[in-house]
Amino acid sequence: MNQENAISTSIIVLGIVFFILSMVRLYSYSPSGNACLKKNSGGIFLISSATCVLFLTIYFTILGETVHPPVILIILLISVVSIGAGSYLYKICYNINNLVSNQVDTNSAIKKLATAYSNVIDPIPLSDCVNYHSGDFYSSKDLVCRNISECPNSAGIVCDDKKGAKLVDFYVSSSHQTCHLPVSSGNYVSTEMIKIVLTGGARLLDFNIYPKFMNDGSVKPVVKSEVDNVLSLNYVLLEDVFETISSYGFLQPASDPLLIHLNLKTNNIEVIDRVAKLYVEAFGNHLLEPRFSYLANNSMATEPICNYLDKVILIVTGETSHTYLDELINLHTSKNARFLSAKNVSKPVDPESFAFTNQKFFTLMKPLNHKGNTNPSSAYTHGVQAPLMNFWNVNKLMKNYLDFFSKGSFILKKFELQKERVPDKIVTQTKEYSENTVNIDS
Repeated sequence: MNQENAISTSIIVLGIVFFILSMVRLYSYSPSGNACLKKNSGGIFLISSATCVLFLTIYFTILGETVHPPVILIILLISVVSIGAGSYLYKICYNINNLVSNQVDTNSAIKKLATAYSNVIDPIPLSDCVNYHSGDFYSSKDLVCRNISECPNSAGIVCDDKKGAKLVDFYVSSSHQTCHLPVSSGNYVSTEMIKIVLTGGARLLDFNIYPKFMNDGSVKPVVKSEVDNVLSLNYVLLEDVFETISSYGFLQPASDPLLIHLNLKTNNIEVIDRVAKLYVEAFGNHLLEPRFSYLANNSMATEPICNYLDKVILIVTGETSHTYLDELINLHTSKNARFLSAKNVSKPVDPESFAFTNQKFFTLMKPLNHKGNTNPSSAYTHGVQAPLMNFWNVNKLMKNYLDFFSKGSFILKKFELQKERVPDKIVTQTKEYSENTVNIDS
């Protein structure tokens, strides 16, 4: 009998412990669960249903065979109704996006990343690099940014349309799926991540755009992240993304160009036209002239970068023909830009030809996987301008990346990789590199 009592007591204690741990984990670590528990009756029903299961276990364990059938039936009925109602209401409140997003924005992971990226760079504004924009850097064979000390931000005065350094001649600090934030309970998106990556020096931001049908019957463009073909548990409205970029994108360095890559995951013309409207409303003062359209005869990628100071450059992947957005695009990955995988970049079929094409195409590189960072050394060896990095993963490789861009978000390529200045020589294959070091071939 004592042994049976000990077993019963152990079962009860374990049930209580697991109940408490599950509730604590749900509340503390899951933005979705946290939002649900704070939403009207959904969380209450969830807790009450779990409590019913707990006490049902205790009841049967203690009373054993002395329980009468009618009592069992009543308890089971109450438990089934409670569990069903709790599950249904929790599912509904779990999908209340605004509450979930609010919990994500205040998550401890966001705060840790904000601290990690504070004061890690001290960039020199690109507008101060007068020798880049006059073309003197090439004649003097000097890749270091040189300014006129008594005349800062003077790039507009010396912007040489023929000799100035081109957009394709630069490596750009670039963020992959900028809004993405993984936490222990799943993957989420947050506009707070935009502020963090901008603080970390990123000047190319990357977003996946999806359609979202609202309760009022309208359809809006939203940003989600995708990891291993699984979408984030929440979304952020594209208008909130653009508003955040508009507010924080030109604070420091104020005049550096800002590149925005929209990876369209929809062919819905209404959604794509809505993207165009939001883009114009958010960045009207920073829009480029029509002559810098991706449809122009001369690719804006091969024009001097001094033309783009204090401007937003729109890069798009996806079908946009017969839409308003098509008129706003500066770089399209089907024409004057490319969006390649790290595998294709690291081992091109013809390294010399690949490096040569990067003198006229602006190339973005996706990381090998979404859970870590890919060493950009191979990309830089072949002149790839924008290897995208997962800024949420502050590993050794990411720290080396930040160090590479610590003095500026735009770094000039070596002379042999620059457009129209490359002698007839073969660009060697990238040499071996470790996952902890970013190496640029000499």
